[in-house]
Amino acid sequence: MRNSRLIGMTAALVVLAGCGNRDLILRVDIKSFLTPAQTQQSFGPIPAIPGGGWSGEQALVNDNHINMLSGLGNAVVVKHVEVTLATIVTSASGTGVDTMRVYVSDLATDPRSTAPVFTQVLNFVPGTSDTVTSVLTDDARVDSLFTQKTMRLTVTTSLRGPASGSALNGGIEIHTFDAVAVAGRKMN
Repeated sequence: MRNSRLIGMTAALVVLAGCGNRDLILRVDIKSFLTPAQTQQSFGPIPAIPGGGWSGEQALVNDNHINMLSGLGNAVVVKHVEVTLATIVTSASGTGVDTMRVYVSDLATDPRSTAPVFTQVLNFVPGTSDTVTSVLTDDARVDSLFTQKTMRLTVTTSLRGPASGSALNGGIEIHTFDAVAVAGRKMN
């Protein structure tokens, strides 16, 4: 399946070469590079304790390498990148807060040594489900990654359980994680 995507993107790049000044628009489904275990997490029961128990920052996705188009940086200039992350938060019982952070980097850099490109605060409310959506646009560091052959990705969560009341039973799921890149032909 990944090979067919690369073939499709390569074909689109070939079309770009003969299209004058038209732009190439690439949609990258980042979630498709992750396993179901990396996109969803259930937990509980987490008992209520004064101050709320804290898990510390735990990796949901730990330094995945995502292969981009080979050699894209030699043919195009990236004009715009928009990344969307939508996370579904569910709580069967209890309250709590989770902080999800997304780190990206080039191949030579540990993603967690950089500042997160997303920080989502996820609130758990008993008996509810909610979707938290974040959009990142025109971040120079992220834009430059789309000219690389490979980028590295880490996603972490940091859960704080209830301080009082019912134990927290819930979960999170990365529902949407994609990017749209607009590129134009390099003018030499």
